[in-house]
Amino acid sequence: MVSRQTGVLCYCLIALLGIGVAVGASAEIRTILEPRLIDEMETVRLTLRIAGSTQVDAPDFSPLEQDFELLGTQNSSRISSINGRTSAIVEYQINLRPKRTGELQIPPLKVGDEYSEALTLAVRPLDPGVRDAIETMIFFETEFTNNPVYVQAQTILIRRLFYSAGVQIYSDLPGIPELADAVVVPLGDTRSDTTTRNGRRYGVIEQRFAIFPEKSGELTIPPISVTSSVRLQSGGRTRRSGIRVNTAAMNLQVLPIPAGYPASEPWLPAQSVSLDAQWSPPANSYEIGDPISVSIKAAALGNVASSIPPLSPGLSDSQFKVYPEAPALSEDTAGQQVVGHREQTFALIPTSPGGADIPAIRLTWWDTVADELRRSEIPGRLIELTGQVAIEQPAVRATDEVPAEASESSEATRPTSQTLLPDISRAQILTAAVVLLIAAGLWVAYRWLPVPAAWQRALIARRAQRQQLQALTASVRSRNLPVLRTDLSRYLTTIYQCPPTDAVKRFCAQPNAAALLRELDRELYSTSPTAGKVDCEAILKLAKQAAGKRPESETNRGDLPALYS
Repeated sequence: MVSRQTGVLCYCLIALLGIGVAVGASAEIRTILEPRLIDEMETVRLTLRIAGSTQVDAPDFSPLEQDFELLGTQNSSRISSINGRTSAIVEYQINLRPKRTGELQIPPLKVGDEYSEALTLAVRPLDPGVRDAIETMIFFETEFTNNPVYVQAQTILIRRLFYSAGVQIYSDLPGIPELADAVVVPLGDTRSDTTTRNGRRYGVIEQRFAIFPEKSGELTIPPISVTSSVRLQSGGRTRRSGIRVNTAAMNLQVLPIPAGYPASEPWLPAQSVSLDAQWSPPANSYEIGDPISVSIKAAALGNVASSIPPLSPGLSDSQFKVYPEAPALSEDTAGQQVVGHREQTFALIPTSPGGADIPAIRLTWWDTVADELRRSEIPGRLIELTGQVAIEQPAVRATDEVPAEASESSEATRPTSQTLLPDISRAQILTAAVVLLIAAGLWVAYRWLPVPAAWQRALIARRAQRQQLQALTASVRSRNLPVLRTDLSRYLTTIYQCPPTDAVKRFCAQPNAAALLRELDRELYSTSPTAGKVDCEAILKLAKQAAGKRPESETNRGDLPALYS
């Protein structure tokens, strides 16, 4: 009995040993580094050769990034059969450029459940004369046009790569900087030029990017690099050496909104702002019921179009019906700076005669050049509305008294039943005739008459309100707070039909609305934001309620206008 148990135990041990041997064989990793000694700025190739299977997880190369730049990775696999014995090999090759000189460690790299062998690389520093020669042949210059800069204001990042004769550039300059807390807009195309410095002629490649920080504090621009080669004199011979030219990381100081800026006004930093209004047809007098088009244009030098708040003519409800169209936003980025353009068009229908006082249109903004508060304005004016509101004549009711003379005359001239059809047949014929006339009139109107311009504008206004509500809903779902703030202001301006400041004030009259807006502004502009505390869904809910709680005189604005009212 004991002998049998001993045999079973030995069998299990042999099986486990076989499994261990098989696992060890399947995880064989060979590490190759060529060469082991290089000069600064040269590259090496690291090879990992895994034998045993073609199904191998990709190695984790992240430990290499501490001391090396990873220039490129290749992988291949092959299966061979020799004398009936099959073997599988997977090979990874990666090109590395050392970040410093001295002895550098190639750390063990994880491949599946195993690790590769650790290796050592020796990197010799360049001769100071050679280094100086390289730095005079190719180098970067970077700068900001403004540092520090206000939050949401523009600064220009300028990159210039200088290179002399004999330099070959292998890679393009990196594109738009990826910044989590800023909007980056490329300005124009990459420009090439030539210049002379210290008697040496250089080619110059220049890039410009407009940066608009979204939060106050410090914004870091990460470094960039390009790969090139230079001709060097060494040991009496000329050789070409590959190098990588880098920029240093740059820090931008972002200032909060200045204390002197009105809290009730949307924040708009710019170098200059212009306003213009065009009335079509241009006149000082208009007829009641005639359609008028008013286009208000704003241009901000040094900011994007979405930063320009909504504009409104601020007309009296008692004299005009106002139908806003969707705003047109655009940016001019072909020059040295961004120029944002906002155009808003309103269809107007005069409804009552007399003098109409057109109020001034004002836009508050911060002059980033003079560092002071400014206001741009379109002066108000007085126009005359002429004509009369048509009043329908009241129909004669059945209960109205009829003069006796008329009654007697009517009785005397009433035809007899022998000369006309019976009363019921006559009523049927008259009803049928009226129905046919109405149907014919509707068909002619549908076939030949254009839809009144005022009706078209009313439909456009309804469509614009729906689009703005959809945009607000999308920004709430994505929690894009800067866009949410802009979309909310646009939506409130549309539903209240008043300037943005007044629309926000009326919105804040709702319970809890003012507290929600303060929390939103604190998150956007505070130096110590409270991420995640803004209740975007509550803001959307109150915005929808605002549309349903307008006074009757406002809720009817979107209806199709009457012909003479």
